[in-house]
Amino acid sequence: MLLLVKHGNSLNPGITLWEPSLDGALSIHQASIRFEATCLSSHRR
Repeated sequence: MLLLVKHGNSLNPGITLWEPSLDGALSIHQASIRFEATCLSSHRR
């Protein structure tokens, strides 16, 4: 099963990562959530 996960940021817009498994896509999703939470918490200070 292939999952298409698209990540876009200011440096590399439209980066496309192909993950061969659902677990890989979930780990990327969780990492992006943690990254966003870290950015939000740092902006609050």
